[in-house]
Amino acid sequence: MECPGSTPIVSGCPPRRLAAMLPLTVPLRDVWGQAKSGPLPEPLDPAGETPIHDPAPGEIYYWPSTGVIALYYDDLGQTVPAPGLIRLGRLDSGAGVLAGAGRRLTLRIVPAEPPP
Repeated sequence: MECPGSTPIVSGCPPRRLAAMLPLTVPLRDVWGQAKSGPLPEPLDPAGETPIHDPAPGEIYYWPSTGVIALYYDDLGQTVPAPGLIRLGRLDSGAGVLAGAGRRLTLRIVPAEPPP
């Protein structure tokens, strides 16, 4: 599965560092039935970022304690323990596709094409 880089990335150092890693292939797993997550090749420094403990569907997060990127597609009402998640961006579309993609998949994240 390929995720075009049209996914908006929020401001901050971790999102810029993620953008610098693109293109990127990430093996994802779905452990809890609410997000697909997988390891990044390098850690992102969360210093100075506001931790999120209540992730929202359609958002992309980084979990600093494990070095994992997570693409949330559902909200099961669970909170994330400390140190929380760092928000990287959001999915414009495709959350439903992620939800139905099975428990394991490989995702290729590529930079967005500039608008014409």
